[in-house]
Amino acid sequence: MKKYLLDTSVIINYLRGKRETLEAVNNIEGDLSSSFVCLAELYEGVSRIKESKKAEEGVLTFFTGLSEGYGLDQEIA
Repeated sequence: MKKYLLDTSVIINYLRGKRETLEAVNNIEGDLSSSFVCLAELYEGVSRIKESKKAEEGVLTFFTGLSEGYGLDQEIA
């Protein structure tokens, strides 16, 4: 099965409910993954908003649903 690595901007648009992104991500046939670098970027953004607890829960729920979260090493870089 194919694997797809989602970028921070795609995840942000998905969590914001952007129709085009929702459709694209929900119609992917394969495993969805992202990186812990993206997770760190999302946490940085969450720290700036008023409803940070709710946003953090959304980020964690999204990441929990992924098939894999990649760390950063030389091979991945």
